[in-house]
Amino acid sequence: MAIGRTEFLTAEWVLLFLCFVVVLARLAVRTWHKIWSFWLSEVFLVLALLFFLALVVGDTYTMSIGKNAFVDEYFDEAFAKWKFASSVIFDLGFYFPRFSLLAFYYELFPAAEKRLRLYLHLVTAYCACALATTAFVGIFWCGPDVSLNWVNSESVCTLASRPEPMYINWSIGITSELLVFALPFGILRLKALKTKDRRALLCIFLLGVSTLITSTVRFYLTVQSIWSFSTYLVGSAEIASQIIVIALPALRPLLGVLARWRSKCFQSRIRSQDKREARQVPGTAGSLQSRKRVEACIDTVDTTRGATSP
Repeated sequence: MAIGRTEFLTAEWVLLFLCFVVVLARLAVRTWHKIWSFWLSEVFLVLALLFFLALVVGDTYTMSIGKNAFVDEYFDEAFAKWKFASSVIFDLGFYFPRFSLLAFYYELFPAAEKRLRLYLHLVTAYCACALATTAFVGIFWCGPDVSLNWVNSESVCTLASRPEPMYINWSIGITSELLVFALPFGILRLKALKTKDRRALLCIFLLGVSTLITSTVRFYLTVQSIWSFSTYLVGSAEIASQIIVIALPALRPLLGVLARWRSKCFQSRIRSQDKREARQVPGTAGSLQSRKRVEACIDTVDTTRGATSP
């Protein structure tokens, strides 16, 4: 179902809000438990969030002044510059969640596991080269003169009008994502790995499947030249899913706190319900004492009758 400009912007801001909530919750958990060893992972995650924020704010501003990426009514150099910049920001923004996850692996993988550490180094090197390649392709695809990307001429090469950069960037990007999310397979077999760490890695892998599916859908829509707000929204959902997937495993302590809070609320509700039921039967304690006195009097009368009877 096709969506309009308003629905697209609303959905983008909802995704951005969810990312902010999850990332801030992760930072709060790390700060509360004083876990500083994963600081580099947090830095990359915040950078990914800032890149996503730049895209959403840019889309909101350009659409608020009547610009539309799908309708070129007249040439606007400022809007052409934003189209070029947003394409580069969009492609580069995918790598920061991956580097955040790699930084997490560097703290988690045991130093004694030489082979695992070697795989980790190789995947990190590949991701760094992929990031550099993506930046180079996006900026210099049309030559060293970057200003050609916002020239008012249909015959001039621009990043937005060429499909080759998208094919290259998506291919090396999906490969890096597969490598990053496949790394936990090598450490899950270790007996020395803590249960909570094993569950976190398994959760990362399972949630990573959703980002791969979203990326494949975006590539298919782009190849089919389905240019609409729905296609753009799939790209935004891909970025948001990567950020949320990376941040979620660190929220396990928060889930424990919420579970304890829910248990306390449930117990408090039961106590208050018991008190209400006791108040609804007035004089319960007094009635019990009166009943005991009556029974004692009856016993006394029976004893007296037995003593006076012939």
